[in-house]
Amino acid sequence: MKATPSFNNFFEKGFDTSPVDKTFIDHLAGYVFSEKFGTGTYPGVENPLWDRDYQELDENFYASQQKYVDLIKELLQKDYFKYWNEIYGDFSFFKVSINKMQPGSSMDWHWDGFDGTFLQLLFYLQPLEQGQFEVGIAKDVQVNSTDSFPHWQPDKGLNYICHDVESTGKIDITNDKMIVLNNYNPKFVHRVNETDALRYSVIVSCGYNSHWDNNKIKQYEIKE
Repeated sequence: MKATPSFNNFFEKGFDTSPVDKTFIDHLAGYVFSEKFGTGTYPGVENPLWDRDYQELDENFYASQQKYVDLIKELLQKDYFKYWNEIYGDFSFFKVSINKMQPGSSMDWHWDGFDGTFLQLLFYLQPLEQGQFEVGIAKDVQVNSTDSFPHWQPDKGLNYICHDVESTGKIDITNDKMIVLNNYNPKFVHRVNETDALRYSVIVSCGYNSHWDNNKIKQYEIKE
């Protein structure tokens, strides 16, 4: 893993990447491939049966994701994360999402920051020749000028982006890297482009319990 992030990329483009030890990916894969999957929110995308939207997190969710969190906590002690650890403190809130994407599936532009987390760490479990992961800058984060929140269209779900997006980078899908997303700037959005192969990914949102405990959006009635 790199000793330090590329802060210019992180703050100007919305992401950074770093090599990651293959044994770490293999450990993740061992957990993921033992999961039982069911239909998710996106067409063609399956999630573990214990997965929940962040408005519906329960004790079973936290218990089921803990083995992944334990792995991530070790990774977060690396020098790469010193900026966040030394200024903000060790991350204490985690939301693990696992996607099993069927051939032909994709995810459109979206932002995942309504849970108040700072970073998203993304890992792919196998290399693919197609289907790049893409990050971009939304040209307008407000649907209406009077909205109190960015990307606010609760009748369509919190992941809906209606305005134009300028791409800041396309990342090839390999199983030897970590993709680090700037999750606290709503200008930065991301999508998963279509591929003709089965694709597994693990996404870990990292934040702080104090933010999550005081988050009021999780109590809203949102259509997903």
